[in-house]
Amino acid sequence: MTNSTTKLSISGVLKVRVDSTPDVVRRIFNSYLSGKGFDRIARELFEDGIATPSEIAGKRNSSSLWHGSTVRKILENQHYIGNLVQQKETSISVTTEKRKKIDPANYVVIENTHKPIISKDDFHVVQQLISERKRKRPYAKKHLFTNISFCSNCGKSMHYKANRKGYICGAYNKYGHTKCSDHHVRENGLIEAISNDIKQMFSALSTKSFQKDIEKKIANFIQRDQKQLTNILKVIENIKKDKTTALRMKIRGEIQDEEYRLLIEDNGIQLAKLNEEKLKLEKGLLQQKQTIDFTKLIQQIERFVQNPVLDEEMLHKLIERIEIKEDGSPRIHYRFSDPYISSIFLRVTHSTPRAPFVETCPLAACIRFCMRC
Repeated sequence: MTNSTTKLSISGVLKVRVDSTPDVVRRIFNSYLSGKGFDRIARELFEDGIATPSEIAGKRNSSSLWHGSTVRKILENQHYIGNLVQQKETSISVTTEKRKKIDPANYVVIENTHKPIISKDDFHVVQQLISERKRKRPYAKKHLFTNISFCSNCGKSMHYKANRKGYICGAYNKYGHTKCSDHHVRENGLIEAISNDIKQMFSALSTKSFQKDIEKKIANFIQRDQKQLTNILKVIENIKKDKTTALRMKIRGEIQDEEYRLLIEDNGIQLAKLNEEKLKLEKGLLQQKQTIDFTKLIQQIERFVQNPVLDEEMLHKLIERIEIKEDGSPRIHYRFSDPYISSIFLRVTHSTPRAPFVETCPLAACIRFCMRC
């Protein structure tokens, strides 16, 4: 829209478009003058189904979502007061197509080249408001679960809202019910759920019987995977023998070239699948045979139990991400580099009856080590 609200006539004089885009530009300016912010205006335009500048321009990757940054560009564009602005960018060098932006103070502005959509008085007031509001905007406080909590419906990050003492879906916050639902989770509730999980883990890890139980379960997995790997190696060896036999039959003229080709293709597909499974099993066995060391984790969790304050450092050491479901309950993905530790935590957080408030889950790759398997 920033470049499409006017068009060049045959005579070379710029004329205002005859579609609805000039009205949209006026609406944006009037909304901002009435006290609305960039994001609020963008949300209202999206909710009313107003086409975005990229849609009007017919771009391939156009989106129907309005953004606050797009609204701001329109509000700062002198094109709408009848001015032609040139030399916004310049070439870096003759050896590259990359360009760099020029300071707005150095733009070449030719005034009154076409009929204005917005009065100059309104435009200048808007520029003053943008500058004033920018200076008054307080520094955004980063809350504990910022950049680690996400909406399970749309995947957008959760935004902290002071009036709700918790987090709501970022897509809903910007675009309302047209994009997602109004579900939220309280910050204190998340802290309590995670703290309880950590305490349960420490309680379980403190017992030698639990550690032996885990080791026994892992030993069973090793035995099962080793047996499966042995079977795969036998099948691979048999397929290789079949290929050699088929080649001899082809040389002796016992099978036709087409039959040989189809046989080799089929064997190749089977070998590719078996080799992929073989690599997975070998990697898993290598991890499983590593020495289990609980000492470091126990010490770390013991410090938390003695001083139960969930700070940012502890949070990011233990948790990969939190997904907030539509009913407001969180699904917590704990972060552990060692699959054995993941298996322990998975069992601990499911070993006792839990309220429906929280569902815990370590990394997906480690679920196969779950004691419930």
